[in-house]
Amino acid sequence: MKNKYYFLISFILILLLFPQISLAWGISDILGGLASIPITFLSFVWSLILVLATALSWLFGGILDWVIDPNFVTINYTQPCPFVNGQLKLEGNCNPIIGIGLNITQSFVNLILIVFLIVIALAMALQYQEYGSRKTLAKLIIVALLVNFAPVLVGLIVDASNIFTYYFLSKVQNVASFGRMVGDAFEGIKTSVKRIDLTTSIGVLMQIIVGIIINLVLAFVFLLFAILFIVRYIMIWVLTILSPLAVVCWVLPVTKKFWDQWLKQLIHWAFVGVPLGFFLYLGVNSYQYLKTVFVSDLKMGVEASTLGVLNTVFPFFIIIVFLFLGLIFGLQTSAMGAGAIIGFATKYGKAGSMAFGRAVGRRATGLAKRATERAVPTELATRIAAYKPTSRLGRAAVGVGTAIGVVPAARWAARGALSLTENRKRTMEKAKEEGAKFQTPESLSAEIRKELGVTGDPDKALGLVGAGLKRGKEFQNAINKTLTDDEKIKLANHSLHFNEKDTAKAIAYQNLDLAEKINFEFSEEDKQKYGDIKTKLVAEIKPSEMGVLAKDFYKDDKVMQTVTKHWTGAQLGAAAQEHGKAFVDKYTDGVRKVITKAQQQGKDPMQVLIQMNPKATVYTAGSAAQDLGFTPPLGLTREEIVKEIEKIKTPIKASTSGAVEDVDIGAEIKRRIKEKG
Repeated sequence: MKNKYYFLISFILILLLFPQISLAWGISDILGGLASIPITFLSFVWSLILVLATALSWLFGGILDWVIDPNFVTINYTQPCPFVNGQLKLEGNCNPIIGIGLNITQSFVNLILIVFLIVIALAMALQYQEYGSRKTLAKLIIVALLVNFAPVLVGLIVDASNIFTYYFLSKVQNVASFGRMVGDAFEGIKTSVKRIDLTTSIGVLMQIIVGIIINLVLAFVFLLFAILFIVRYIMIWVLTILSPLAVVCWVLPVTKKFWDQWLKQLIHWAFVGVPLGFFLYLGVNSYQYLKTVFVSDLKMGVEASTLGVLNTVFPFFIIIVFLFLGLIFGLQTSAMGAGAIIGFATKYGKAGSMAFGRAVGRRATGLAKRATERAVPTELATRIAAYKPTSRLGRAAVGVGTAIGVVPAARWAARGALSLTENRKRTMEKAKEEGAKFQTPESLSAEIRKELGVTGDPDKALGLVGAGLKRGKEFQNAINKTLTDDEKIKLANHSLHFNEKDTAKAIAYQNLDLAEKINFEFSEEDKQKYGDIKTKLVAEIKPSEMGVLAKDFYKDDKVMQTVTKHWTGAQLGAAAQEHGKAFVDKYTDGVRKVITKAQQQGKDPMQVLIQMNPKATVYTAGSAAQDLGFTPPLGLTREEIVKEIEKIKTPIKASTSGAVEDVDIGAEIKRRIKEKG
């Protein structure tokens, strides 16, 4: 019995010494496991939602990255594609949408101007001062002169806004990508999800829920920003298309409200990107620094707490605040700025509309720097001056208008347009003189690049290019490296617009592959004779123009076929002196191929050469040509070739009329050789 008491007492003492070893541990384990099951399941479900929210935020962030890239839309904001012979011509980065739209609105503008002229004339006859004042007539004349420059006005405003907008957006792209930034931000949650237990499940669940909220808000804001930038492109295109109609509405008091609305919307949509870009830049840069400050708190483990969650999302909270501020200022501040600018313009416009017109006229050269090659609006003024209505009302209105000086004013408008063209030509001529004074190709190229910039003058750039292309290979190579293909095409077409054919041809001779995109005259007769403009340019090049021909032009087999078929002795001699032995060898090789082909076909090679190009055949056998390295065809002397020519009598195609007639080639060539001694 005593032993039983000892056993019982010993058992109780053991239990007292180890009160919670087995029982307490088992209960905790069981309760912990049971409690963590629903929390773990909820964490798993919310983790899937977080993945979807993060993917959505990453997607819209990537779209925003794409939209704010300067290369998102490669076509120009305001430069329309021109219509040539009734067909829209795509050249460079011109905008076909604006080209089609302006073709319609500018057609209506001409009709509206005639209607406004009649209204003003009737108002003057009836002494209705609101519409019949000379001030209104002066505004009509100014609009008639400058209406075709309305897209250029839009281009100036948009270019000014883009300078500031893309300054901030370029900084944003250099710092980080929105998509990558979102993807990297919630990496810490992956580690937390893998280590869920009773003590950490609630904390991780809180982090996941907060992450979902942040991602959804970011996705929404990124999408709004992307939509705003896309709509900005479209609205600027629409406002550019409507610009001629808006400018015409400035004339009459009853229509001026449409001008005011258009100008307000133009300034609003042009400058809406500035606050958006600024707050994007501010938010992204803030995130980079805040992420560095809180990086130690982004790795969440067993010790995660509410403070850890705040540290994780705080940088994104700052970004969201900045982005919403950007939206607010972008939609409101820009509108207020537009109102201030419009108020300023209205105040001074009422006091001095004539001064405004004169100032715009003096600045027309600068405004035209981004215009496509369009005819100077002389035609419109001439139509107004020559307008002869058939109705009695129309004849009466025009009679009144003539009595008060409408027709003289229209003629003055035409003279003003012509003087504008003359001023631009003088600018180009002065630039040519300056271009001849540059000491190095690099300095000239830098000046050309400057004048092709936003604040430069394309007329001056064209004059500098024309001067540089005539100064030898070093200057030519430097200019070709400086200019892009689009700029070369635009400058060539610009020079043709002002009848500066030599400059256009020089650009084409330096870049023969671009010749098809330059608006040279090319008749149906030229097409039958040459096939394409490139062949025509090469065939008709003057000996004095060999210096501007590309240094390696002879490497093009098609060009050398044209040379072999069309060039005279004078052209061959000038090319040999300018381009040396490499050209001569290439030409000689081409002649050999013609001879070999004739022999393979069983033809007399000399007859084939004479029929193809008798002048070049005789020239290459002369002593002057041999001094330059040319080889006599088939080893014959000049006299022997002349005798061969005299034997040939063959029908040839006249180059002018296209008729076929019998010509004694031998007698004709012999006569010309004798004349030249």
